[in-house]
Amino acid sequence: MSFLQVSDITHGEHLAILRALRPRTAFLDFVYTAGLTDIEWTLEPPVWALELVEEDQVTSWPGGSSTTPCLRRRYVSAHSIFMAFRQQAGFFLYDGTGALRHTGFGSVDVSFLDRQQELIAYTSTGQGYVAISEQVADSLRGSGA
Repeated sequence: MSFLQVSDITHGEHLAILRALRPRTAFLDFVYTAGLTDIEWTLEPPVWALELVEEDQVTSWPGGSSTTPCLRRRYVSAHSIFMAFRQQAGFFLYDGTGALRHTGFGSVDVSFLDRQQELIAYTSTGQGYVAISEQVADSLRGSGA
C-alpha cells in the first residue's frame, strides 16, 4: 500500500483527515518515543482509559526508528480519543520560523489501523508529517477536503 506524506497542515486539514480516518480505524498504535514520561502528551481522555490490546518494545515502526527500544501500545479505537484528537490544533505544528513544535500529542507517534490491523495512516511527530493511505487520500479528494 502506498502512502501520501503531508506536512504543515492547517487545522481544517487535520480535522478532515480525522473525519476520513474515524470510520476506518479499529485500532491505534501509540509509540512512546520519549518514554511514558512524555510530559507533552496532554490528550484527554488519557490513553489508559482505552482498551489495551497489546504492548511491546519496538525499534522500528511506521514513520520512525530508534536504536533504543520504545514502548508500543495498541488500543481499540474509540470515539472519545478521536474527540481528543480533534481538540488539538494538529498532530504537530510549525511556528513562524518553520521550526517544528509539538502539540498535545507530544513526541508520541500514532498509527491508525483498520479491522484487519492493516496500516491506513501514521504520524511522525519527530519528522513533522502525517502519512495517509491512497484510499484515505481518495476519500478526502472525494469530499472536497
